Amino acid sequence: MRRSILFIEERRRFWRSRRSSFWGIRMKKKILCIFLCLTMVGTLAACRGSKPVSFSNDEMDISDKGCVNWYGRTYADKEDGSMGFDYTCSGFEVTFFGTSLTARMKSSKTTVVSGTDYSWVNVYLDGAMVETSVLEISSEQYADFELAADLDEGRHTVKVLKRTEAQFSTLSLSALSTDGHFETPPAKSEKKIEVYGDSITCGYGSVSAIGASGFKTATEDGTRTYAAMAANWLGAQCSIIGYSGWRLANYWPDAGLTVPDVYDRVYSPLRSVDAAWNTSDYIPDVVIVNLGTNDYAQCAASAQTNYAFGNEQGEIFQNAYRDFIAKLQKSYPKAQIILCNGAMLTDTVPWEKEIVKELNAAGNTSVHYVQLYQTAIGKDNGTDGHPHWTAHYESAGLLYAKIKSVTGW
Repeated sequence: MRRSILFIEERRRFWRSRRSSFWGIRMKKKILCIFLCLTMVGTLAACRGSKPVSFSNDEMDISDKGCVNWYGRTYADKEDGSMGFDYTCSGFEVTFFGTSLTARMKSSKTTVVSGTDYSWVNVYLDGAMVETSVLEISSEQYADFELAADLDEGRHTVKVLKRTEAQFSTLSLSALSTDGHFETPPAKSEKKIEVYGDSITCGYGSVSAIGASGFKTATEDGTRTYAAMAANWLGAQCSIIGYSGWRLANYWPDAGLTVPDVYDRVYSPLRSVDAAWNTSDYIPDVVIVNLGTNDYAQCAASAQTNYAFGNEQGEIFQNAYRDFIAKLQKSYPKAQIILCNGAMLTDTVPWEKEIVKELNAAGNTSVHYVQLYQTAIGKDNGTDGHPHWTAHYESAGLLYAKIKSVTGW
């Protein structure tokens, strides 16, 4: 009898403990469910403002920074509410739940070269490192361009990057829409790279036939250049300030703008835009400078070819480089700065290497040098002697190794 009573009491204690545990689990599940629902509503509200939650035909306010990841230097057009992104590799990224995504965009048509040359973009779906599709934004008026369609219904992320440079075309986005709803995009990489360069950095002729001549925007792809590829491999953001023909210095009066003139601006002459850029909006860990090819070409074209150190043209270039590095270090005091040479110039023109040696000897050890791959004419040159993407690939490997060595990434 005593044993039976003890057994019954033991069973009661067991079921009381199970019931308590069971209700505790249920309560935890309820709390978790409520938390997840609130989180989803908060996330949607962050991207949808005061609109009610809807699961069809959603259109985004592109000015809402919580809903769009913008890349590169962009320009807000106050007249039509659009966002302009003209620089190489600039663009945007959004996340949506649905099956399709459409962008309302327009492009200027270049007046520099003949034919119908508009902006081109790469579209990347769901974190792909290689573009899913390539589009020519062939309209000078706003038109709808399909970025993704017929996807499995679910959560998708689309990134759009401009392949072409600001000299030859502008690009504007006025609206984004989906058959589902927009959500908060993924966090952008905390690693940041900024690049100052010329046609090489912009990818002039990088996807043309070997040895081609005559520029077309269709054969320019800034995402397949030494800097963009190295940044991609490192998982870093890459902001490119580049323009074909840009120089570091001027060698006679009224010779035009140089990179130090516009390094802290959003410069888009096809829009007649020359707006101040707040350098604190994007603080790079690494700054890459690849300039000098057009400096050499400018003086060579005018028969002023004496670039020996200590002579006039060499001194102008060196002084301009020292001043530009000082500007960069004032804006980005913690950045590692890498000066590049090569691709279209050999290391027999030792401007950058000598400047780095001089600065390092004076205790400025945040400035570095890398010799890029020398393009071989007839083997891996694209349009008009510029490096083909295969040559850029070789240079990207060299730059990648240098960045890793100075950052520890």
